[in-house]
Amino acid sequence: MNDNSELDLMRQKIEKLINQGFIKEASDVLNKYEHLFEENKWFLATKSVIYMLNGEIESAERILKSAIIKYPFNADTLFNLAYLYEQKQDYQLAYDYYLDAEFVLSPAEKENARQAAKKLKSICYDLISKQKIAIFVKPGLDNFIDDIVAELATDYRVRKILVNSYDQIDQGMEWADICWFEWCDELVIYGSKKEKSLNQKIICRLHSYEAFSPYIKQVNWPNVDKVIFVAEHIKQYVLGQEPSLQENQSIVIPNGININKFTYKEREKGYNIAYVGYINYKKGPMLLLQAFKAIYDHDSRYKLYIAGEFQDPRYVLYFKQMIEEMGLQHNIYFDGWQNDINQWLEDKHYIISTSVLESQHLSIMEAMAKGIKPLVHNFVGAKKVYHESYVWNTTVDLIKILEQSYDPRSYHEFI
Repeated sequence: MNDNSELDLMRQKIEKLINQGFIKEASDVLNKYEHLFEENKWFLATKSVIYMLNGEIESAERILKSAIIKYPFNADTLFNLAYLYEQKQDYQLAYDYYLDAEFVLSPAEKENARQAAKKLKSICYDLISKQKIAIFVKPGLDNFIDDIVAELATDYRVRKILVNSYDQIDQGMEWADICWFEWCDELVIYGSKKEKSLNQKIICRLHSYEAFSPYIKQVNWPNVDKVIFVAEHIKQYVLGQEPSLQENQSIVIPNGININKFTYKEREKGYNIAYVGYINYKKGPMLLLQAFKAIYDHDSRYKLYIAGEFQDPRYVLYFKQMIEEMGLQHNIYFDGWQNDINQWLEDKHYIISTSVLESQHLSIMEAMAKGIKPLVHNFVGAKKVYHESYVWNTTVDLIKILEQSYDPRSYHEFI
């Protein structure tokens, strides 16, 4: 059954059953051989059709939303989403998806999408053709963009494209009015060197990581309309390194968080200290141990809880050795990577950062939104982000901040 021709026969069999009205039988066959299709675009589109025919609209919507992330310009997915939202009487979304389906359909099929959109326009006169934003990002690096996508989608037709090959950029740029490159990496290097239309805009959001990479020297900056920096100190550094990037091309929009995702409560002063993030050289792991040892020597009731992963085996060996040497075996806990950071932080009283440089350090912001007191090492740019009362230079300063008044409401209000 691994042969492509056999898979084609299986697809034809399932489609025939659907066309003949044998929906349950088609669903049974599809479920039986689901593992063979590996959730490809045909599988996802067909599964959504079966859900819709069974009246399971929410299930169909869920599977199509996952499909459009993997296959943003698949005609069946777009057409099915348009039809689904038409049934839900969300006519603007239906109209958006019919327009996008028209973009990718074959010339012979375009008229179907065009007529469907025209029909909706006759039902709902205030439908508008929104500007289109394509957001290009590598798989696994989109964790900072989803809230932004959700907000932009109220005013734009937005496609988040998880790029595995450059032809996805070609197609996305052909479709879009605004091309947003999340991160300054190989994707914007490629996109900035393509010819663009006069009305098309290219945006790059540059985080702190890329500022110290060779990528900033490889982008065709004159072809980029706007660079979004997430912090002023990052902007000034990059402008000083790359003369072809001009001040008037740049803007600073700090990272933000959706505070509704984090449950605030009036906390009492306690002894649980959180560290959230990868353990690598940028995060100051050696300072983290030294800082906690100073806290422990001040009061052995304090405990350090680490939510994150090691990115270098050297630090695994170092932490094991030094924790034993310092006698901290019963006060440091490794909880691994956390998918629900809001819940994990619930019993914590402090959040510590020992980084050498950050934009804002989102984990600090997330914890503060919950009313947790920050202990921020004076990383490059820290005092441009956080109040000085949260920032420490030495472990002596750290202990002083630890022992000062505890005010959860002020931490939440700061964010």
